[in-house]
Amino acid sequence: SLARTLLSRDAVGEATVLADSAYALRMRHHDPPHSLIADALVLRSSVFRARGRFAEAEALAREATAMLRQVYGEDHIQVAWAQSHIVQALARQERTAEAAGLQRELARRYARAVGDDHPGTLAAIVRMAELEAELGRGEEAERLYRAALPKLESLVPGRPTLSRPLTGFGMLLASAQRCEEAAPYLRRGLRIAAPRFREDRAWLDRARAAAALCERPR
Repeated sequence: SLARTLLSRDAVGEATVLADSAYALRMRHHDPPHSLIADALVLRSSVFRARGRFAEAEALAREATAMLRQVYGEDHIQVAWAQSHIVQALARQERTAEAAGLQRELARRYARAVGDDHPGTLAAIVRMAELEAELGRGEEAERLYRAALPKLESLVPGRPTLSRPLTGFGMLLASAQRCEEAAPYLRRGLRIAAPRFREDRAWLDRARAAAALCERPR
């Protein structure tokens, strides 16, 4: 949507106006629960997250998730999609343990909806690995990355969406002083990076710093 494109360009004010208008329009034309209203709630959640209002972003994502459960039932991919926005809001509030627990549930929901080897399921697992790494559980994070990342890379080779999991695994290995293993992941991830949002650019700054550290003579 145009609002999401504006968010990717940091035009948060314009995106806010469009997101609010879309929500108001859909509320006029549809009665909740409705998937289009839920979609508008998720868009508003993304806008609030971009504005740094993470608690409000979380509340909107939770409302959308509950609505989509009413529309589709418990184990539907759209429910998992909305739930991923709760995870993002929790993570930005530094409630990482809560985010990780919800991400595990989300990964199971994807698996039940579309299968263990679907790109959505694999992406949910590598996101879980990222959260485990942030919690300091390096061994579990590495296990999850190794279980899902090679399959995901084979299914969507060269996609910019692979940049974060590749660099995430690279940074995990680099933090354990395993630069020889880390370097290929960091290089591949940085090569295909196409950051859309400010938080993506901050992540890539960390990845570049890890890559530079690994390239220093020892």
